[in-house]
Amino acid sequence: MPRLIDKEDVEGLLVIAADAEVARLEGLRLAAIERAVRERTPLEIEYRLLGDDGAIRWAEGKGSLECASDGTPVRMTGVCMDVTRRKQQELATLEAVAQSRRVSQRLAAIVESSDDAIASKDLRGVITSWNRAAERMFGATSGWILLHDSAANTLRTARFRGPGRDTY
Repeated sequence: MPRLIDKEDVEGLLVIAADAEVARLEGLRLAAIERAVRERTPLEIEYRLLGDDGAIRWAEGKGSLECASDGTPVRMTGVCMDVTRRKQQELATLEAVAQSRRVSQRLAAIVESSDDAIASKDLRGVITSWNRAAERMFGATSGWILLHDSAANTLRTARFRGPGRDTY
């Protein structure tokens, strides 16, 4: 019969998960150091640390390899910096960009599915987008209108073209 998971079980699972993550990150750090030594390139690595308080911190390590005259590695010197604030800003920026894309996609879907003709113009008055309802209303595909729109008044004059419409 299944048993209920209690708080101690969850805490134990979190410790196991944290230990696995620490081991994985330590492996990545060691691999980066070995690659820098093997390829004789500067060490640059960014990684997460889990503090005793459970807070995630970000660190950046940079190092350079010192070799003897025969090319044998002697030592690696470097620095490790706390870059948590910068990383949090980068992550916040990435999330803001992702949110902006989601909103843009949602708005584009609304415009495209609208039964109302919707067109947008740039600051010079050139049409930059044209939805399907506009295609039906004006009798011109978005591809055609975007290729042929060079005058600021194209949208106004396009209204009078199409099936059953006279040109003024």
